Amino acid sequence: PDTTSRRDLTEVLPAVDAYVANTGAKIEHGSQMAFYRPSTDTIHMPDRDRFVGTATSSPTEAYYHTLLHELLHYADVRIMPRRSVILMTGARTRRGMSA
Repeated sequence: PDTTSRRDLTEVLPAVDAYVANTGAKIEHGSQMAFYRPSTDTIHMPDRDRFVGTATSSPTEAYYHTLLHELLHYADVRIMPRRSVILMTGARTRRGMSA
């Protein structure tokens, strides 16, 4: 793992952080990449200082875009659990996704 100290270029957005906290999602920082792990029901995120932005997005936009994207995977399991099982297993009925 890269232990190089970096300066955090992201801004804290309290309203977005409150929204994310209210979902109850367990979020772990320190990963090399962002992903949702269904088996542990956790969102894994790189540390904030890993987000440097691009020509079209700031470090803050990049961080929150990634976090909210992973939160969609977390929410999908709760909102549409049958769809999630179908997508993860490939199981379908003859009439498509409905039983």
